[in-house]
Amino acid sequence: MSIADSFRFQLLDVGKRFIYAIDGVAPCLDRLTGKATAKTVFVPDIGYPVEFGSGTRAVTGWFVASRGTPVASVLLLHGIGDRAYYWRRAQERLAEAGISSLIFDLAGYGGNHGSTTPANMEADARAAYGLLVGKASPRTPILLLGFSLGSGLAAQVAGKLTPRPAGLVLSEAFTTLREAAKRAARPASILGYMLPNLWKTRENVAHLGLPLLLIHSSGDKLFPVSMAEDLLAAARRGGTEAELRILHGYGHDAPYRLVPEDYWATVIAFITRVTSARKA
Repeated sequence: MSIADSFRFQLLDVGKRFIYAIDGVAPCLDRLTGKATAKTVFVPDIGYPVEFGSGTRAVTGWFVASRGTPVASVLLLHGIGDRAYYWRRAQERLAEAGISSLIFDLAGYGGNHGSTTPANMEADARAAYGLLVGKASPRTPILLLGFSLGSGLAAQVAGKLTPRPAGLVLSEAFTTLREAAKRAARPASILGYMLPNLWKTRENVAHLGLPLLLIHSSGDKLFPVSMAEDLLAAARRGGTEAELRILHGYGHDAPYRLVPEDYWATVIAFITRVTSARKA
């Protein structure tokens, strides 16, 4: 990636800081107005922190072990405005189904050092995957789940990991990072073309060679269902074993903020089916 593209990619960091600022101001406004508008996230007391190396940097994350006989392990890749601890309830839901999970704060998030660049984020994802492989038994299948911004990262690295993942879940995904930027900001024509044309998920899923679940809500006002439908068509044209599940009424952040039962039951059913077939 060129120096110019690397600089333009930092617009994502500006977006992250803007979202963080809104999250910080919302509770204050609630107290002043008496209205409950802030998006709170309940964090259960489960799992434990982990730290691993990525190049010269130390990366922090959170691991939650499965309850009972392990079915699979999943590496979770979060979105642009998220913190890793936001996903604790989702990790709890996975653990109840026998699925261990690891989530980490991307470079520049949660106190982690390093610039928020594609190279750092991809390196961190590979290092986290290696940590998860080391924690799992040799017979435990490992999958990736990427949400929003993390969907582009997951699709970028999934086909290059060793050992190969058992499958990939893309939650509220976009087709390309540039097209995502056009949807996320106005005027879209300016920001969309300012971002480098990286993380081309549409192209990546076509050559994935892994079972793929696309899960999307019709209530997502950020990335429309048509993006998921576009990804499904591209994956199938490329010979990828892919399926799309559309749920209704949930906003973009619902998978981790609300942890809807039907949403996660769909994810767990896919993981269970894929891992059962792999073990057979």
